[in-house]
Amino acid sequence: MGQDSVGSVEESLQAPALSPLVLSSRVDRLLATIVDAVVGLVVGIPLSLYTGLYDAIFNGQPLSGKVYLEIPLAEWVWFFLVNWYWLKKYGQTVGKRLLGIRISDFQTEAVPPFWRLLVRITVVPMAALFGTVGNAFALVDVLFIFGKNRRCIHDLIASTRVVDTWSRADI
Repeated sequence: MGQDSVGSVEESLQAPALSPLVLSSRVDRLLATIVDAVVGLVVGIPLSLYTGLYDAIFNGQPLSGKVYLEIPLAEWVWFFLVNWYWLKKYGQTVGKRLLGIRISDFQTEAVPPFWRLLVRITVVPMAALFGTVGNAFALVDVLFIFGKNRRCIHDLIASTRVVDTWSRADI
């Protein structure tokens, strides 16, 4: 056996290299968010009718404090009931799964720990509770997607990125 045959045997024993992850498109991320919002409406609309939110809005009446607490809380419970398994196992919500994208750890490409997914998902809605400043933060967060690395502020905080799962030949 010559040197070339030893080198080729060693090369054949090595695991094949994974193809690099491809960042998801901005359009796929937007569509996944829209799908997730529609899933949220399954609870949001009936709850808004039940609590009198729509009546108050359309009749110009003040909103009760319970509306500000009950509706978002119920929608969060619904969101996690629907998505927790796929989030924990694959880093995907219903919308991300339908669009073939997932949340990955920025360094390792693996699904991030669940606590980091929670941070990523809750940072913007929590900020929005702070009125104008929080809503400005939410706007700036979304605008960060137009950067070169397509990472929003919530991705930077949680050390995540959203990648395309259909572009990998080895999956």
